[in-house]
Amino acid sequence: MPKLSYATVSNETHLIEIRAGADAKKMPADWTRVSATQKYVRFHTPTVLQIHRQRDAAVETLVSLLPP
Repeated sequence: MPKLSYATVSNETHLIEIRAGADAKKMPADWTRVSATQKYVRFHTPTVLQIHRQRDAAVETLVSLLPP
């Protein structure tokens, strides 16, 4: 596995960041490419996307329960 790290960019959290180039092409096909610069490519894994959807649904539920 190429060297990677977690990053937060423009309010996008839990991004897996790797150097652009050959390493970016080695990432699993089910990872979603979120953004890229000349030096880095950032991905979300399917698990992270699922957890973000669950979090967003929970936030919507909490907001709907707040008094007007």
